[in-house]
Amino acid sequence: MLEEYLLSLIMQSSEPKVSLEKAVTILSAESNKDKAYHKLMDHLLTYFSQHEDMDQSQFSSTLPQELHFTYNKSMLFPLPPFESLAQYQKEIEKAARQLKELYLHERLKVVSEQLVAQEKEGDEDGIANLKEEYAKLVRLLKKAN
Repeated sequence: MLEEYLLSLIMQSSEPKVSLEKAVTILSAESNKDKAYHKLMDHLLTYFSQHEDMDQSQFSSTLPQELHFTYNKSMLFPLPPFESLAQYQKEIEKAARQLKELYLHERLKVVSEQLVAQEKEGDEDGIANLKEEYAKLVRLLKKAN
């Protein structure tokens, strides 16, 4: 739901290029590129690398069929009113930070489960690598707060 909200904020923004850049800067490498929302953001990045302004009909015509539903949903998602563009941009930053934290927590859970499995197997190299990755994720999470 948070991904849907962030994408809707970006797509419905009066400055979608600026909004996308803010979100991508915050999310960086923490996002899962397999989800439709991220694929759509990747298409937006490609679109803005070739166009300065957003033309919704031109952009939507470049999307693969499987992303049309996600695109349409993001354009129809009801957003609350914002008093100013600055407040709108702050909401994008807030949603992106929350999403980044969510991704980091999910990744920590996966690494923790892998660490338990490696400890059962006794793989010292695997354990060391996972502990290092876990520590890195904890630092990123602290930095995100």
